[in-house]
Amino acid sequence: MLKYRFVINYYLSFVYLSVLEDNDFMNNFIHSEYFSHVKEFLCQSDQLIDSELKIIFRHLYLKKFNKGDYILKPGEVETAMSYIIKGKVHQYSIIDSKQVTERVSLAGSAFCSYVSYVQQVPSNQIQGALSDTTLVGIAKKQIEHLLRVCPQFCRIMLKKLESIHFQREIRAYILQHKSALDRYKLFMKMDPLSDVYQSQVSQKYIASYIGFTPQAFSKAKSSFLRQGHF
Repeated sequence: MLKYRFVINYYLSFVYLSVLEDNDFMNNFIHSEYFSHVKEFLCQSDQLIDSELKIIFRHLYLKKFNKGDYILKPGEVETAMSYIIKGKVHQYSIIDSKQVTERVSLAGSAFCSYVSYVQQVPSNQIQGALSDTTLVGIAKKQIEHLLRVCPQFCRIMLKKLESIHFQREIRAYILQHKSALDRYKLFMKMDPLSDVYQSQVSQKYIASYIGFTPQAFSKAKSSFLRQGHF
C-alpha cells in the first residue's frame, strides 16, 4: 500500500513540475518576445527594478485574436486587464440596436470593461478586434496579489487609472456640447490621441465616440478645416 502511495505521489509531483515547466516556458516566451513593449508601458511613470519586473511577468499571459473576433462578448464577466502589443480593439455598447463606441484602444495602451471588472457582473461593453491583435493580459486575482506584495506596482496602477479617468472626463466634457463642430474642435484640442485616431481609426468609430453620425462628423471636419485648422 505504501509502495502504491509513493508511486502516486511521485506521478503527481511529476505532473505538477511539468505544468510549472510549461508555465515557465510560456512566461519566458512572453518575456523574450514582448518584454520591451510591456516594460516600456509599465515604466512610463515609474521605474521598476528587474526583480519587480520578474514578479509581474510571472503573472502575464499571451492571447492572439483575428480581425473580427470577440475579445469580450455581451454578458461575459471581465476577469482581466489587457495591454495591446499589436492591433486595435473596439470597445462599444449596443444602445437602441446601434453600436455606440466607448473607445478604440490602440497598440501601446491598456483596456478593460471596468464596471464588469470591479463588480464582477456581466458586461454591457463588447470588445472586438478591428485587426489581427496580440494582447498581454493579467487576471484580476493576480493584480490583487501584486497590489499586496509589490508597492511599486500600486503606484503604476494608480498612474494608469489616472490616465483612464483623464480620458473619460475629456470625453464627457466633449459630449456636453450640442454643436457637432464644437465637439470636433474640442476633440482635436483636448484628446491627446486625436491625431493618432485620425490616421489609424475609421471615421465612423470616431464619430460614434464623440456622439454623432459619420455624416455629421464629416461635415464638422470639413468646416473645421475650412476655418484654417490643421
